[in-house]
Amino acid sequence: MTGPMPLARHPVPLVQPTVIYTVSRSGWRRRTMRVQVRTSGPAGELILFARPGTTPPRAAAEAHELSRLAAVDQAVTRTIDVTLDGAQLPWGVRLLPVLVHPTGWTVTHPDDEDLVVR
Repeated sequence: MTGPMPLARHPVPLVQPTVIYTVSRSGWRRRTMRVQVRTSGPAGELILFARPGTTPPRAAAEAHELSRLAAVDQAVTRTIDVTLDGAQLPWGVRLLPVLVHPTGWTVTHPDDEDLVVR
């Protein structure tokens, strides 16, 4: 084929968007679990799950839902704060997509030991 190539109607991104997150304790008495979530581009809805113990859940069926983040259409940083007053720690936590196998974006998880709130 010779000549200029036709432009695509919806250009395909060169890099697939990624969601990365960190889990920490915050506040004066460390009574809050803070999950900092960074998305490099469009991504679907996410759910923060927790279960008792030191093993983070691998699937929604293994844990309880703590919070949800709506889908986004651009790069953004968001924060989830969960009050730990009265919580029976430790908790294993994990941020999972609503769709079991999302298409067009991925979630990069911290190491399992970094997903345990003590």
